Amino acid sequence: MKRKSLFTILAIAIVFVLSLSVLAACNNNKHEFSSDWKFDETNHWHECTTKEHTDTTEKTPHEFKEEVTKQADYGVEGEKTFTCTVCGYSYTQDIDAVDAKDNEIKLAEGKILDKTYDGKVVDTTDKFSFNGDGAVTVMFKVTGAADDTYTADAPKNAGEYTVKVSVKDTAEWKAATQTFDFAIAKKELTGVTTTKAYDGNATIEATPDGVVAGDAVTATITMTSKNIDATVQSVMLEGADKDNYLIDKANVVASITKKDITEDIPNMNYFYNGTTSLFLYNGTTGGYGTIHGDAVIIRIIFESKDAGTTKITGVSISGADGGNYRIDHTKLSGTIIQTSLELVGINFKIFKFGDNYYSVPLKVTKDHVDMSGFNDDVTIKMIKYNGTHAIGETWTLTNDDSDCFEITGADAKNYKKVMFSDDEDLACTATLAVDESMPELTNTVYTNELKAGTYWYKKELGASYKTLDYAQSKMKITVYKSDGNKATVIDNEMLVPDQTTIYLYIEVREEANRGPRVTNSTKHAELTIGTTYELPKAPNTHNLGKKHFLKVNLPQNGYYQITKQKFYSSDSIRFYDEQGKQITPLKCTNRTHDSVNDTYSDYIYTIANFSDSVKVIYISITVYDKNSVNGITVSSAKNHTASETGKYLRYETKYFAAQLNAEKITINENGSTVPSARKLTYKVYGADLNEITMNADGTFDIPANGKYLIEVSNLTTGDIESVTFGIVAA
Repeated sequence: MKRKSLFTILAIAIVFVLSLSVLAACNNNKHEFSSDWKFDETNHWHECTTKEHTDTTEKTPHEFKEEVTKQADYGVEGEKTFTCTVCGYSYTQDIDAVDAKDNEIKLAEGKILDKTYDGKVVDTTDKFSFNGDGAVTVMFKVTGAADDTYTADAPKNAGEYTVKVSVKDTAEWKAATQTFDFAIAKKELTGVTTTKAYDGNATIEATPDGVVAGDAVTATITMTSKNIDATVQSVMLEGADKDNYLIDKANVVASITKKDITEDIPNMNYFYNGTTSLFLYNGTTGGYGTIHGDAVIIRIIFESKDAGTTKITGVSISGADGGNYRIDHTKLSGTIIQTSLELVGINFKIFKFGDNYYSVPLKVTKDHVDMSGFNDDVTIKMIKYNGTHAIGETWTLTNDDSDCFEITGADAKNYKKVMFSDDEDLACTATLAVDESMPELTNTVYTNELKAGTYWYKKELGASYKTLDYAQSKMKITVYKSDGNKATVIDNEMLVPDQTTIYLYIEVREEANRGPRVTNSTKHAELTIGTTYELPKAPNTHNLGKKHFLKVNLPQNGYYQITKQKFYSSDSIRFYDEQGKQITPLKCTNRTHDSVNDTYSDYIYTIANFSDSVKVIYISITVYDKNSVNGITVSSAKNHTASETGKYLRYETKYFAAQLNAEKITINENGSTVPSARKLTYKVYGADLNEITMNADGTFDIPANGKYLIEVSNLTTGDIESVTFGIVAA
């Protein structure tokens, strides 16, 4: 098909350039013709330029040159242009489009659809080859399912599937559709290696090896029995993703270990029974961590039969099911506690010395006690008198009198008090007598030799706080006040009121080269929080070995630090409570050691008081070098703020009191909570000053809303100029 295309302006321009004015004769007249070409679809010519002349040159046919100006393609028409080489006239003509070709979809070379389950959907990217760039649609269904079940969701689970691949038509290529069958095989698990503590049943739940991350698959292993010697009988996979896996029983290794019931054993405080054995449990009720219905017998063995024994040396577990349990005796705690010594059929002779009463010590035999198998070494003596009886009167002792008697002897520590039988036939009696033989304790007694045996002495005291001197290795002295109560003796210092009569009961184990002596001692110094007690330096050896005795009142609900400045390594310091019991505080060197002078700059001791009342402590300091201790300072532990920045000298330790409304804390040092990144070493203590063990992740489990103590130490060999730490809830 032709269509006209007139390029009049272009043709005129070409003609103007290529042609000069043409002059020709018309009839017999001269004409002047235009250089511009005139043309129609067939011919071209020049027109006369003379006014009112209509003459033209001869019309001659066009001389066309053919040119393809647009190539035809699949689905796209082309174009030819015809141009007269003389006048420039041109027109175009369409070229028919090329017909589209059949397309074919195939698996790409080297590609497969089959795979083993890996938790990922089937990836069809680059798996198919076809012609053209038509849009591709991929649909999936279970093999054999109806065609209306096709979905665009690629499968990932094990099974057999059909994929339908469709390619849309293009100008060059026709549309095409092709289906392919493929399978996702179940993944064979590499196996299971597991163990469990005995729980009374024959199955074990385990996570198999080789399970894809995120999949819910477990293995239920059935053993040949519930007991620790059982072997694998069968294995079954469970869980939402189980159908994607296979497992071979031959690859399953499973065992049952003994159940550790150590944590279920309580702190075993039991009354002294004369043996090292404690039958803790014998039954089937499921006590102490055992499985209900299991027949188990548990026996705890202590190192010694004596009260106060805490070391457990072994555990015996027997019974029909006892072999399935274990107890780590090294982790057990317990104490054999004192029991009462139940006396029968004894008559005591009680002597009166002024306002004081005592009895002749009586060796107790198995005939005197209501205890089978009794074979202990104990002696009974009276230390005070509760009643009012006439001289020579005999009366029946009751348990109201039990606090009047003291038990001595090698096994005395196993008994807390004396009890008297309420059986009339087994009753114990006492008879009051008078004995004026108790001597006064004088300096002469101090120089006398004392033979092995027991002695009573009386001493009238003047000023309070006396020192008791005696040959410690040869004798034991118990001090009683006139009211019958024991006097408090702390580090050989007797804490008794002024003008007090004391009675000393002396037990000499072997011949002593001298008796006891009571001498004047230095009055206690009262040391308050925030003050320093200056210890005088000795200008000579006169004061070496001199003891200083301090009394300190610690308010409740706080941590307190006692700092000893510049001490000699052999100087001693001890701490006691109000009852004379020695206290073991936290202690840490706070500066470096001066090797030239064998001195340290400071020593810090930390004592806590979270009771409901003021805590009274006593500090005993003995100085052995004239150039050593400068003083003792008692202060409250510094409260920890949101963060703490400071310099830490080498081997320096600081303490901070802290409280956080959390049950778990972590320590942030210079913005990091990673323990390995810390320059300083941190320890956390509870209100009882027992250390709270740091968890593997660097956190600490603390009592909720409780107060605790933070110990911060520089354990490196160099100073740390500046470090910031904070305590935050984990």
